[in-house]
Amino acid sequence: MEGAAAMKIVVERRSNHYHAAFAQDRGRWADGKTEDEAVGKLVRSHGEALGIRVEVAGEPLEPEIVIA
Repeated sequence: MEGAAAMKIVVERRSNHYHAAFAQDRGRWADGKTEDEAVGKLVRSHGEALGIRVEVAGEPLEPEIVIA
């Protein structure tokens, strides 16, 4: 992504967990037991803010709706 502005993620250690948030938008955040877990949850939960979409190979993106 040449020329794209970097999105800064701030990770703070709290009493018993880590809190990760976008520096420009502290309303988008996630918590985790480790720094990596907090950042991973943030990216998975708010990937659209980064312009990314995470797909798991072989799994549907949306739950299937079954009409009986």
